[in-house]
Amino acid sequence: MWGKECSSKLYHYYRAEKYISELNNKEFAGYNDWRIPTLEELCSLLERGKNEKGLHISSFFDDKQSLVLNLDRPKGRHYMESCGIYLAIDFKTGVVSEVETKYEGGCQTKKFYVKAVRTTK
Repeated sequence: MWGKECSSKLYHYYRAEKYISELNNKEFAGYNDWRIPTLEELCSLLERGKNEKGLHISSFFDDKQSLVLNLDRPKGRHYMESCGIYLAIDFKTGVVSEVETKYEGGCQTKKFYVKAVRTTK
């Protein structure tokens, strides 16, 4: 089950987890088991063509679906831990890319929109 909207602002990774925690504390949409999605879950939302808002996602979702964070990390990257490398989906381009989520030394930290998902039974 997806939240129709993503976060209204961009967050660093550590703040993204807090954003999800706040949704759960407020029982967003009547539930308290929201989480950050996996790459596979986010990829299930990708569409080949662009919608009328210019995004590779259903127009059912809001138009802030640009760079969206997920919990998956690329495999085999030695600098992954120090820079906090995660994968993110850019629904403007329809591309999955590696992004750095924390600043240490030469790492360039990015901010993301956060899209909440929950598993239904």
